[in-house]
Amino acid sequence: MRRLPPLSCLFGALALLWAAAASADLPLGRGPTEAQIAAGVAEKGFYDGPPIGAAACARCHPDVAAAWGGSAHRFASFNNPYYRAGFAGFRRDRGAEATPFCGRCHDPALVAAEQLAGADPHAPATFSTANAQAGLVCLTCHSIHTPPPLTGNGLFTLTDAPVPTRGPDHNRRVAAPALRSVNLCATCHRVALTPDVTADAWFKGQDEYGDWLASPSGAGHPGVIWPAPQARCVDCHMPKVPASPQEKGARGGRVADHRFLGANGALAHLRGDEAMVEATGAMLRGAASVDLQPGAVPGDAHAWVDVVLHNRRAGHRLPGGTQDSNQVWLEVRFTDAAGETLWRSGGLGPDGVLDPRAHRVRAQPVTEAGDPLTTRDAHNTRGVVYDTTLPQGQPRLARYQVPEGAARVHASLRYRKFDRAYLALACRDLPSEIRRRCETPPIYEIASAEAALDDGALGASAQEPADDRPRWARWVDHGLALSEGLPDDALHALAPLQRAQAATDDPIPVAALARALGRLGRTDELAALSAATPSPALEWYKAMALGRAYRTPAALAHGERALAARPRAPAALAFVARIRGVLQRGDALAAADALITQDPYSEAGWFHRMMSLRDEDRPALAGLIEVAADTWGLIRKTDERNLELRRIFRTRWPDQAPLLLPLPTYTPAPSYTQAR
Repeated sequence: MRRLPPLSCLFGALALLWAAAASADLPLGRGPTEAQIAAGVAEKGFYDGPPIGAAACARCHPDVAAAWGGSAHRFASFNNPYYRAGFAGFRRDRGAEATPFCGRCHDPALVAAEQLAGADPHAPATFSTANAQAGLVCLTCHSIHTPPPLTGNGLFTLTDAPVPTRGPDHNRRVAAPALRSVNLCATCHRVALTPDVTADAWFKGQDEYGDWLASPSGAGHPGVIWPAPQARCVDCHMPKVPASPQEKGARGGRVADHRFLGANGALAHLRGDEAMVEATGAMLRGAASVDLQPGAVPGDAHAWVDVVLHNRRAGHRLPGGTQDSNQVWLEVRFTDAAGETLWRSGGLGPDGVLDPRAHRVRAQPVTEAGDPLTTRDAHNTRGVVYDTTLPQGQPRLARYQVPEGAARVHASLRYRKFDRAYLALACRDLPSEIRRRCETPPIYEIASAEAALDDGALGASAQEPADDRPRWARWVDHGLALSEGLPDDALHALAPLQRAQAATDDPIPVAALARALGRLGRTDELAALSAATPSPALEWYKAMALGRAYRTPAALAHGERALAARPRAPAALAFVARIRGVLQRGDALAAADALITQDPYSEAGWFHRMMSLRDEDRPALAGLIEVAADTWGLIRKTDERNLELRRIFRTRWPDQAPLLLPLPTYTPAPSYTQAR
């Protein structure tokens, strides 16, 4: 494994800054002593006093230092009990020598000091040190001068150049252009579970970069909800906020928000930081929408309600982060005319355990035995049996049977950072009062919707929308979600999409209708569609449909037009590389290489590079072909293995069987029981 540079590269620059400050007689101080840190750990199980490694920076950057002091970045190492528990399991299973896999991003001070292997997460004496309780200090990110590779896994390098205390030289030292590249975030928010980590095959882990790249906010697929404002990670997670007069890093009275707000309210709640708890809630509220639409199950006479979910704001999948631990679910409640609950799906029991039959919004990794990962043991991943997360611009739905006598339905999309089982594991060794806080992180409501039922049916006039979107936009959401189902469901998508098309001149309903027609194989109808204004999305769906029908020259023409609208869109690049290759065009390799450049883990990119090089039929290319073939062979999806794991999972976890369906369907009858 690649190591970080020596300790001097991380803290040496900060020591030089302290020395410079001392020579100027500035009252900066050096932060807490080791004794103070150890006392804090003894009292709470972690240290959350005055931050380590920020005292000198705070003299000129008080706002930035204060914001960072409450962030998840500051509490990334052994000062985070939730991380410490997962690290302990990894160290136990893979050995101390493998721990830099975690430590490069979570514990850079320990890795740089070569102390991580000896840091026992169960022994306070070894995690009560400054290095273990520092988290990601200011000079971790602010010493990265070269954009890290897009392979993630913390493969960044740090400079140990001295830090001038002021002036242009200071800015050049701590604010290199690399600091503003998406590579910087990708280096730790993209994880490859390599064979030496899994002791098995290669699997994709947490991957905000890859999901962002494929979204309209990133390089952008030319999908239906297009165009979308393109944004970098920092645009959402480090927006400009008002600054005090003392903040030297402010420009125009504003500075980048170093709270790095995301969805981790658990850490803030653990420390009693209610302002951060509320700010996290504000970040989550409205990130997705919940809508209620009349549903129908082919061949079933019951009344049904479709709960339509749409990722409105996250520039990656929702939820992001660690899919094996984030708990996002739908709570759906049907009540009678008196307001009494007839059926609730997705409730929490008295012990805080989620209803086992709840609709979960997550990607579910499983072990070799087909069991869900429950102890943050991503290294035991052997496949993903379902993925109900919400890509940007692609609505999903869950379908609920209306119980007899129901007069009203309420649906709420809820978020908790960890499930109850992991909370019990991570918090068990903390002092009792802290343990209670640790085990009860906040539960946020992302969005909700409510509607009346008339004889069990959900009428359009009865809906009470929670937002001001036009009705046609909600029909589009419903149609797009239906088009993800089996052919019978995709057929039902046509009616709401045609209603939407008739209600507006906006090109979005036309593109959505094209997607549904493509799913149904109605290529000629799709090819005849047109929009009042140019629509890259329509070009894209025509390209895919024509490609499936082997009308390759026409497919390529539409694909090239879609690609011209978003030249870096991964899906469009992969499609164009494939069709160019089929037509024996020499520029197929260029599209494949463009895809690999921005995503080194692109399975399609490496496959089409391999095939394009083979098409050239030159012995001199044998080595390049072998590299492409080996890389593709390493990262390609193993569909056969996932199919077998799904079969096992369905048997062992029948309560979650609906999640394996394209359109998960839930009934009030206890037709699924937990087989444990």
